[in-house]
Amino acid sequence: MRPAARALGPPCLLGLVLVPALAAPAPAAAAVTTLPARADGWVDAGAPRRSHGRSQRLRVAASPARAAYLRFVVRRLAPPPRRVTLRVRALSAGRAGVSLRMAGTRRFSERRLSWRAAPRLGRLLGTHGRFAPGWLRFDLTDVIRHPGSYNFAIVTSGRRPLTFSARESGKRAAPSLVIRTSGSATPAGRALTQPPGFRPLSDARAAALVRPAREIRPENAGPNRATPTSSQREAFLSASREPYTSLVTGGFTGSTDAIIQWAARKWGLDEDLMRAVAVQESDWRQSTVGDGGVSFGLFQVKTQLAGSDGWPGTDPLAREDTAFNADYYGRAIRSCFDGRETWLAGSYRAGDLWGCVGWWFSGGWHDAGAQRYVREVQTWLARRIWERPGY
Repeated sequence: MRPAARALGPPCLLGLVLVPALAAPAPAAAAVTTLPARADGWVDAGAPRRSHGRSQRLRVAASPARAAYLRFVVRRLAPPPRRVTLRVRALSAGRAGVSLRMAGTRRFSERRLSWRAAPRLGRLLGTHGRFAPGWLRFDLTDVIRHPGSYNFAIVTSGRRPLTFSARESGKRAAPSLVIRTSGSATPAGRALTQPPGFRPLSDARAAALVRPAREIRPENAGPNRATPTSSQREAFLSASREPYTSLVTGGFTGSTDAIIQWAARKWGLDEDLMRAVAVQESDWRQSTVGDGGVSFGLFQVKTQLAGSDGWPGTDPLAREDTAFNADYYGRAIRSCFDGRETWLAGSYRAGDLWGCVGWWFSGGWHDAGAQRYVREVQTWLARRIWERPGY
């Protein structure tokens, strides 16, 4: 069994120090450009020569295989975009979710689009789990960096057919790219979970995307300012053989929320999910000690003090350095999400984020303890308690 973090009960709100909100610097005015799809359509393996490029609905299914294609033309990007989001409107609920992939570089025409003539599917760009009818959004900020023509495909592994609005259904419901630019280095929006295979950002690049955030846990000031010494990091690197160990640095200082943002950006994780996990694990208090004195900090990293059940080399850094604590949690979840924890076996697979969140607590894959823990984290995620005055 892998290391298990201590699950705390609902955070106690009594006796908290009320910190007045600090006014954040006013961001530069953002320019927003919405580009409708230049072409779209869907293809059907059951009718490989037939074109569905003029349909008002895009259809996606696994059996028989159906995929929806979208083409966008970006003519200018000046200044470089701070955020690029693809929006598609789901007309049906999806239990198995959908994936977004690149789809070649050559232009396709709606009139000639068919299963046989469709662009070849490329790398995975993002996924959506179970969803209800409404808008789905995919973050393409790291994909669309230059003018050009971009093709995307929407696919699913679920048997239930899914439908989405096509551009022929009207401007309000059509697929679109929303491009946000700014005249200054204003950070992008909220960090979202990136697909398996995401390349973690450098410390500096992740730091550049952190938004100003007031400190709601003044008692974290000391560990929030700490960074590993060269000898501490060398000791950690020599002890740990876990995936992505070499990328864990703890190389950031700031408020508790800023540290969470930094780790989320670096490892391609949803920052609100990390905030909710930190509520469950420590009530955002780096001084929290659990599991009988072997787990520490914001994300309750179980150190080598737990013997074979702990993460080697993480003490004392996980206890003394908030950014290292968050950085290590990000490493573990990204490794699990990428499918690197193959010892779990059974139904373990890449791309199951909630499975990875539960694994961090229980050390098992979708066992009863993990499922209970996930429900608790989801409760905090829905309540967003960290936004409440006095938290």
